[in-house]
Amino acid sequence: MSKKGFIGILIFWMLTGLTGCSLAKEEAKSEKSQDRLIGALITQEYLDLFDLDAYLDDHAEKLVENKDLMVEDSDQYEDRIYAKIDKHDSQDPSEWEVSFPGIEGIRFFSPLWSDQNGESYHTTEYDEEICDAESNYNIENDHENLELSGSVYFLTDKEKDGISYYVNPVYQTEDGKIYVISGQGSTTSGASEEGETTTLTLTDQVTLTENQKSKIEGVTVKVTGILVKKPTKITLYQMNQDHQVITSNSYTPGKLPEKLTAEKDTAYFLIETQQMDQDGRTSIQRELYEQKEDQDALETLVPLKNGLVSKQYTEVLWEE
Repeated sequence: MSKKGFIGILIFWMLTGLTGCSLAKEEAKSEKSQDRLIGALITQEYLDLFDLDAYLDDHAEKLVENKDLMVEDSDQYEDRIYAKIDKHDSQDPSEWEVSFPGIEGIRFFSPLWSDQNGESYHTTEYDEEICDAESNYNIENDHENLELSGSVYFLTDKEKDGISYYVNPVYQTEDGKIYVISGQGSTTSGASEEGETTTLTLTDQVTLTENQKSKIEGVTVKVTGILVKKPTKITLYQMNQDHQVITSNSYTPGKLPEKLTAEKDTAYFLIETQQMDQDGRTSIQRELYEQKEDQDALETLVPLKNGLVSKQYTEVLWEE
């Protein structure tokens, strides 16, 4: 299951130096073709794309003479895998789907597309394993910055020596092709515990020249891995202002309704999540959900079959 759209894309218009310039339309191509970092493909196994045979063939003489091999000599042997772009017979880029067939990975990227009217814009695409996803696009003078951030929740597992994940950079070429290369990884040591977090960050920037004027495009991709216990049951309590229970309903994780109507006297919800740790012991986690302008849905965790955890969002309809 994938999620697509203009998720939280915030465009901050800094008017200084932008008078008379159309920010959404590219008036000319850059003089030098440079691939843009647009996001990441997160995998639980190392994405080995290094062409070892070609590298050894080209450096056989150094190996025979027992000479040192420089790291810089290996960059050109890093292979890439191109994505499949399914346009679904549509001219609207927001309906296009980008995938990497044959790779078990979690997509999280924001390609730059041009529609039939020549307008250019980012669409952010991510899989259900990406939680707390945010996409911010900032423009200030001659700098344009895209920031992507999200979390991946892993179940604690005593059978494993550690939890590993890899953030592999995804790039887009000037002509719209998309590819992935091998990236960096993080591994917890020994038995993993709830609450452990690690964050991996990708950054890149390119300088483009349009109409003899240079601009800098920067990209930051931040992925945080979080270890959690397995949710087994969720109970929602509707509470009044005196902290008394009005109603209560229990659900299997992932089976909550898409929409939920609050009772007339409900002041807040108490979300009670029953969890099971890696030794089979249960515990209870509680949190409050109140009516706020920036919070229109309550969040609950859903265990997936691949050892990861997603989130379900339930819209709450408050009585006006």
